[in-house]
Amino acid sequence: MEYRGSTGASDDSALGDASTAPTTPGGSLSFSPALQPFRDSGNLDVEPAPLSSRANGPGLITNGDSTEPIVVHHICCVGAGYVGGPTAAVIASQNPNIRVTVVDRDETRIRRWNSAHPPIYEPGLAEIVRLARDGSRECSFDNLPTGSSGLATTSGGEVRARITLPARKPNLFFSTEIAGTIATADIVLIAVNTPTKTQGNGAHRATNMAAFLACTEMVAKHARPGAIIVENSSPAGTAVE
Repeated sequence: MEYRGSTGASDDSALGDASTAPTTPGGSLSFSPALQPFRDSGNLDVEPAPLSSRANGPGLITNGDSTEPIVVHHICCVGAGYVGGPTAAVIASQNPNIRVTVVDRDETRIRRWNSAHPPIYEPGLAEIVRLARDGSRECSFDNLPTGSSGLATTSGGEVRARITLPARKPNLFFSTEIAGTIATADIVLIAVNTPTKTQGNGAHRATNMAAFLACTEMVAKHARPGAIIVENSSPAGTAVE
C-alpha cells in the first residue's frame, strides 16, 4: 500500500461520531479541480510524471518508483460525512466508468445517502448524487440560444445543433460493508472525523485521532497490495508516524 498526503480537511467518521451539518451556504460557489480525460479503455489511466516534475506536476498518480501507469477501476471512500460524501459524488459524476463506493458504519446515514434527500447540503449536490447513483437514460435536446446569444443558429435564426447525452449506468454506491469494499479498491480515500480533543492531554487544542487510527488499522488489514491510500482529515506528518 502507498500513502498519499493529507488535504487537511475533516469529515464525519465511518468509525465514530455520526453528526452532520450543512456546510456551504446556498449562495456560494463550489469548484473542483479539473479531472484528466478518459482513455479509450474506459478506465482512469494515469501516466507517471518524470521524476523531475513529480513535485509540481498536474496531480499525476505514480505507484512508487514504478514506471507502469495505474489503471483505476474502483475507488473506496471511508467516511460518508461532509467531506467524503460530496467528494466521492463529484469523482463518480466526472468518471462514469469508475466504480466509487462510500462506506460508513452509520446505517442511518447510508440510508439517507441512498434516499432522495442526502444528509449533507451543498448547492447542486443532490442532482450530482442522483445522476451518479441512479444513472440516466440517453436524452437529447435542441441547443437553443439564450438571451441575445446567437450560438447554434444559422444566419436565418434557425437552430441546427442538437445535443445528445449518452445513457450512463450507476457508478456511485453507499454501503456499510467496509472491509470488503476496501479489499477490492484500487484507491482508498480516508475521510473520517478528526475533531479537537475535548478531554485529556491537549484538550481543546490537540486533534483527536482515534477514528483515524482505527480506520488506518482496518485499511492496513484489508487493502490489497499496490492500493493507493489517500489521507484526508489528518495533520501533516501523520503518514511518517
